Amino acid sequence: MALLLRASTLAAALGSASALAPTTHTVPRKEVLSLSGNDIDGQPVLFEDLLQKVMLITNVASECGATDANYKELAKLDKEYKAEGLDITVFPCNQFGEQEPGGPAQIKAFAEKNGAQFRVMEKIDVNGPSTHPIYKLLKQDGKDIACSCFHSKFIVSCDANVCRIGRFDGAMPKALVPFFVHRLPGGVDGAKPGDAVSLIFSLTIIVGALWVCMVGQRKVSESRNTGVAEEDNVDKDQDQDGEEEKEHTVEDKKEKKEKKEKKEKEEKKEKKEKKEKKQDQEPEDADDKKAR
Repeated sequence: MALLLRASTLAAALGSASALAPTTHTVPRKEVLSLSGNDIDGQPVLFEDLLQKVMLITNVASECGATDANYKELAKLDKEYKAEGLDITVFPCNQFGEQEPGGPAQIKAFAEKNGAQFRVMEKIDVNGPSTHPIYKLLKQDGKDIACSCFHSKFIVSCDANVCRIGRFDGAMPKALVPFFVHRLPGGVDGAKPGDAVSLIFSLTIIVGALWVCMVGQRKVSESRNTGVAEEDNVDKDQDQDGEEEKEHTVEDKKEKKEKKEKKEKEEKKEKKEKKEKKQDQEPEDADDKKAR
């Protein structure tokens, strides 16, 4: 079942990913190693502890119209891929229409209510002079985040020397699956054409395996049904033979009875004829005696 769910997620993501055009840039590994921030509880988070994972980062807001759908998809990705090395980190931001006005406790409660088991950071600015250092690195040589919560998402992962950052504007979380699923854990190359091909190949293998299983099961069922049908035919033939034998027995008994009745009639007839003949002879004998 888990395999089927994973296949369905990949298939849905492939359709969405085909329209994405991410921008990518590379930074030295040491620049990411130096990054840090505080989570929603005020506890420090060091990015050097996340370098063995693939990071998915986005800004969020509790009162945004896209909140429910994005939180739902982020929670699903976290559930499916966290064990494989996906690390989802979200940054509350109140810069877009003041849609994240609450304090840490309120933001945390809202996120948990919407299924967030992933890391929620403290509220920051993602644009302007007070932009958090993490977002300065994410946006390096790029434009500011558009005036919308959840608009820009980033995929980050590192090898021994560099970290590669892919930026996706206007994308839903599930559409990012083809861009990170084959890099868990490991390096990121933005959107390589080979990723989509590999996904299609994987899906083909999965579908082919399922088809073989279904065909095999169908053949087993047909074989069983054929065996049952043959047994039924044998039983039917035996029953038919029994009926025929029974009919022959009845006919034999009937024939014997008719022969017996016929024989009895003939014997009765013969006795009757003898009796009548005897009676006819008695008067003649009497007349002969008188004549003498």
